[in-house]
Parts: sequence; C-alpha cells; structure tokens
Amino acid sequence: MENAKEMVVLSKNLSQRIRTTKASGKKVAENDMTELRMAMLSMGLEDVNVAEEKDTADIATHSSSFHRQLASQICRLLQPLLEQRTAGVCGGCIDLTTAYCRVNRARGVQLIAPNDLLEAARLMPMLKLPLRLKTFPSGLKGGAFAYALEMSLAEEHREDHHENHDHHSFEITRDDLFKPYKPSRFEKYLFPFIANIIDKPVTLFREQIVERIRRKKFYYYHQRYARVPEIDSCRVGDRVCITEANNQFHRDRLVDANIVRILRQRVNECRKWYDRDYEDMDRFCKPYVKDHEEAATNFFIKFDLINHHLHMASSRIVNGKRIPAFVPVMFDLSKFKTLFI
Repeated sequence: MENAKEMVVLSKNLSQRIRTTKASGKKVAENDMTELRMAMLSMGLEDVNVAEEKDTADIATHSSSFHRQLASQICRLLQPLLEQRTAGVCGGCIDLTTAYCRVNRARGVQLIAPNDLLEAARLMPMLKLPLRLKTFPSGLKGGAFAYALEMSLAEEHREDHHENHDHHSFEITRDDLFKPYKPSRFEKYLFPFIANIIDKPVTLFREQIVERIRRKKFYYYHQRYARVPEIDSCRVGDRVCITEANNQFHRDRLVDANIVRILRQRVNECRKWYDRDYEDMDRFCKPYVKDHEEAATNFFIKFDLINHHLHMASSRIVNGKRIPAFVPVMFDLSKFKTLFI
C-alpha cells in the first residue's frame, strides 16, 4: 500500500505538469500523453481530475450499450470465482490484473482495453450489479472487485466503529504485547492503601481480641476422643471392652476413608490444572499421587472386604486368613466368632 501511494502521487505530479504545460501554450506530444495514460491504466490508476469531472449522470448519458453489456458480462464471469474463494460467504475480492486477464481469456479474440474495464466498472452501481470497484485509502483506484454487500457492511461497520469508539479506539502492536507489565499509579499506591484501610483493623481485632479469648478448642479426631484398648487386650466375655473397641474400629475406618478421599481429590484437582501438558502433570502431581497410592494401599490392607456392618472380630478373622502374621497369638478368635457372628 505504501508503494501504491507513492505511485499515485507520482502519477498526479506528472499529470499536473502536462496540464500546466498545455495551459502555458506549449505543445505536448500526443505520444507522451497516450503512453502516460496507458501506463496509469495498466497499474490501476487514473487521472484524478478527469475522473472527478465525470459524475454518475454524465457516465449514464455517455455510456454505450457495449459498456453496459460488458459490465454484466464481467459480473457473470467473476462472481462464481469470488463465491468459490469465499465458500459461499459474502465478501472476497480479486485484483484488477487477474480480473482483466480472466475477462479477456473468456472473450477469446474479442479483447478489451483496460479503459473499457474501468468504464464498465463505473456502471455497475447504476445497473445494480453485485460487484463494485473498490478504491483503497492510498489512492489506488480499481485495485479489486468486491461484493456490494461486503462493501456496504464494511462501510456500516466503519461508521459504527467511529461513532462508538472515537474516544476509546487504540491500536496494539506486537511489541506492546511483549512489553513487561507496568502497573499504574492507582494499582501501585491507591489500591494497596484502600486494602490496608479495610484489612488492618480486621486483622488487629482478630489477633489482639478474638484469638486471646479462652474458649473450647476443637481438636482433631484422635485428640478429641480418648483411645480405648484394642480388642486384642479385651478379655473373653467383656462386652463393654469389646463394644468400645468395635466402635473405635469403625470410627478409624471412617477417618481413614475420608483421608483417602481428600488425597484423591487433591490428585484430581492437580491433574485438572495441568491437563494440557502431561509432562507438567507427571512432575507436579507426583507427590500427590504417591501420598494417595500409599494411603489407598494401607486402607485396602486394613479394611478390604469389610463393610460398616461387620464386627471387628470378624475383620480380624478375615485379615488373619489373608495375612497369618496379622493374628495375635494370645487372641482366641474362635470364641469371638461364636459370640458375635
């Protein structure tokens, strides 16, 4: 676009010099004029002053039926190409050189000049054809054919953007994206000041008043409940000791099951956090996985095949069959089996 802008400025200067030479009474060779205009048309440029003198009414008056038919023919030839490029979506464009070559290739021996293509393009809005000739901001006219709907939507979007974002629009470059973040004065001074005003009194009140008040503490399960003797130390027939040991056994089972659940939840949260990178998942989640597997293995060894209805004596029998070293020597399992099962 920058090179096209320079070419437009150069063509304007040359055209202005030729008109100045003519106005001063000096002669200008027709070959020079023709060569300049043909070069401008081949690049998609046009003498601006001449183009401004031709309004729509003047074009409609002097336009021949040839250019009208040519405009319709250009639309029939280029519209399928634009639809194929955009997969049926309104929009898309084609450069003027490609359009000129395709039209001449389709016409065979009946070739047209670049000037005829531009004249036909000027008639497209008046004939309500679906294609338009775009003019880029650099001044390059006739750079591409585009759908009329796409141009109208782009113009409406541009107007809405200027109306709604005149005071808020800004451009972001790649360098701006990779610059280190610099907090503003509000984030650096004002926000911490407001946070200290709100947080400091609350923190001081909790540390100096609330935490110094004597009140009943909530202990962890093993500190809150005193441990009773295990069933191994209970005598035969001591129902109180056996009942307390059985209740303690089921409480331990619930506590261990909850610990395994918490560890499993930590593993799932860690894997969910690093779900897009398996290397990071294995590296950062390895300690959580190890703790969970160790706790789950111990829970499986101690409480496997044991439900909450089963008595502790029966669990000892099950574990004694699976692991003989687990059964204490001085404990008579057969008597408890006859009493509680």
